[in-house]
Amino acid sequence: MILPTLHRLFRCTLSCTLRRQLIISIAVVHGVLMSLFIWDLTERQQVMLLEEEAGFAKALSFSIANSAAGWVVARDYYGLQELIDAQRRYPELAFSMILDAKGRVLAHSDLSQLNYYVTDLPQEVAPALLRLDDQRVDVVTPIIVAGLHVGWVRVGLDQDRVKTRLDEVTRDGILYALTAILIGTLIAWFMGTRLTRSLHAIRNCTDAVMNGDLQRRANVESNDEVAYLAKAFNNMLDSVATSQEKLRRSKERFDLAMQASNDGLWDWDLNNDKVYYSPRWKQILGYTDEELENSLETWSRLVDEEGRNAALEMIAQCRRGQRDGFKLNFRMQHKDGHWVDILTQAIMVRDAQGQPQRLVGTHSDISERLKTERSLRHALKMRAVGELTGGIAHDFNNILGAIMGNLELLKLSVGEDETLQHRLDVALKGTERGAALTRKLLNFSRGQPEQLENVDLNATIHKLQELMVRSLTPAIRVITNLQEAVWPVELNAGEAEDMIMNLIINARDAMPDGGIITLETRNTLVDAAFTSLHPEVQPGEYVQFDISDSGVGIPKEYQERIFDPFFSTKKASKGTGLGLSMVYAFISRHGGHILLYSDPGYGTSFHIYLPRSRHAVEALNAPATQDMQTIERGDETILVVDDEESLAELAKDTLQGFGYTILQASSAEAALQRLTDGTEKIDLVFTDVIMPGSFDGCELAGLISKYWPEVRVLLTSGYTGKRDREDPLIKRCLRQRLLTKPYSRQQLAQAVRRVLDAPPRSDEDESIVED
Repeated sequence: MILPTLHRLFRCTLSCTLRRQLIISIAVVHGVLMSLFIWDLTERQQVMLLEEEAGFAKALSFSIANSAAGWVVARDYYGLQELIDAQRRYPELAFSMILDAKGRVLAHSDLSQLNYYVTDLPQEVAPALLRLDDQRVDVVTPIIVAGLHVGWVRVGLDQDRVKTRLDEVTRDGILYALTAILIGTLIAWFMGTRLTRSLHAIRNCTDAVMNGDLQRRANVESNDEVAYLAKAFNNMLDSVATSQEKLRRSKERFDLAMQASNDGLWDWDLNNDKVYYSPRWKQILGYTDEELENSLETWSRLVDEEGRNAALEMIAQCRRGQRDGFKLNFRMQHKDGHWVDILTQAIMVRDAQGQPQRLVGTHSDISERLKTERSLRHALKMRAVGELTGGIAHDFNNILGAIMGNLELLKLSVGEDETLQHRLDVALKGTERGAALTRKLLNFSRGQPEQLENVDLNATIHKLQELMVRSLTPAIRVITNLQEAVWPVELNAGEAEDMIMNLIINARDAMPDGGIITLETRNTLVDAAFTSLHPEVQPGEYVQFDISDSGVGIPKEYQERIFDPFFSTKKASKGTGLGLSMVYAFISRHGGHILLYSDPGYGTSFHIYLPRSRHAVEALNAPATQDMQTIERGDETILVVDDEESLAELAKDTLQGFGYTILQASSAEAALQRLTDGTEKIDLVFTDVIMPGSFDGCELAGLISKYWPEVRVLLTSGYTGKRDREDPLIKRCLRQRLLTKPYSRQQLAQAVRRVLDAPPRSDEDESIVED
């Protein structure tokens, strides 16, 4: 109890003013010293008084023993009791008694104790002090007659007199101590007031400066050390005011520049390896300022290995003096797991001797810029390839024309020679094949479509069904899901048929062991949110045509080249490599766009967007696009599960705009964790099918159906053809709802509302996308 009290007093003292510290310190020192003095004096007095009382008790018991010896031998109990009663003249006497040698009470100041036995007598026959404390003194003396032990005398004295003496000593000591403390405190107050008067002036000046009064100065009228301190303090304030104004202007310019650039700042102190990351630096990677530690290990853990090695080499060159800074691109891992393309620019800060002190730089998120650049490079490449192939095909066509004409003239001049006629026929067939190839190249390179007309894609697909069946193997099944009243598009009808058949043949070759081809059409409104993810697509109304297969898929490294002329993953005998390039050229000439979704083992989907015709005939005219404002809103809670951050953010922004509460998860495992926690009531799970991790969206949907039957599920995927394969997981997907990627905001909002408003799910539920 004492130590905590002293600790609190000490802390309180340190938090006071200097004058109060001085006063309290002197008072405490005086108090402690005087307390020790009083305690020591009291202890000494107590010991001395107790010794006096013990001596008096021994003398009294010895006197009684001498007087009672004869009466004990004579068994004169009355005389013994008179002797005991005579001791009552001592007020401090607590008791007195005479005992025989065995301890029986022969006489006692308390007559009720007669004939009782006392058991705590000493073993040896000798005077003994049985008790000595601040309450009582208890002594015993043996009675000896002619060398024989015949009894005992025992005397007890109360210590009231000792207590009274000690109280007097303590009271006087406290009075002296308080007087000394008061005198010391008055002296300390006087000295403290004189010492701190000037310091108060400086403190008041400091408070004013802290409150914004930069013109305030300390006014001290004396010639002591504090006055010199005040003058130095005033000079410092003058310097600080000037520097602060310069710093304010510099910081204002810097903040505006960083805000305009949207860059993150980092600063590495090379002397102690301490590093600083600005909040924007962490925000680029999806973290708050508190979630990431300012350390080199943070950067090393998040950057990819290739970028880390390149950056460390650049830093080493800067430290060796080979460069003063560097600019470098690398990738860093976002909080949700995807990789962010980063541009860092750094400069080395050196001291006067040229030694490196700090490395300072910025981080810029260039992911969108690189994506746009890749799209632009692809478009420019395809344009350049088109011009090149067009020129080559034109010249080659002229050469073939000359060869074909001369071969036909030779056929007329060789007569009936069958051998020569046969050889000329073979040569002519070769030139015809070359001419067909050059026509394809010219179609690829042609910039403008010819012979346009309003085309109903649904009617075109129905028209080609017989040709599709003849072109495919019996192991391949074609499923169509065609929206009624699809908008017409302005196309060259023959080229549109060629496009569809090229895609059908391409899907067939991707499924050597058979499978399913799915053809879908729908009216689509492409909005700004969709074009932010696919900058090559312009906003507007489109007819979307999707063709998906359940084949082997296209490797990632080939996906950027599949539209190049003569590029093919097939064997040389399986095609020329012009099919997809013809499709790309046809779609581009008509102002459309084509998007690819493919992963090995999951099949391939081509999503084609063809602009709606503005010259539609009345028979083909379709209802106007539904206004986004007329779509029913909701207040349910939706868990969005997608490892693609851009698509997850698109879904989140869209659905929040319609009143829904949105939760997010980047994997099926994370979604299950949120469902298991049960902290939020989730009404619908909107999940991608293809995701990294131990299981995908189909398996997640199956688990939700089993353990959370009240939760609705909406699936999304770019691989619509995959869903009809004979696979248990895909069969479970059939019992869920499916929204095909890419989707517009309108399509997403309508699909979510349709699933939430649907009757409770049963085993007979079918997909939104029907055969």
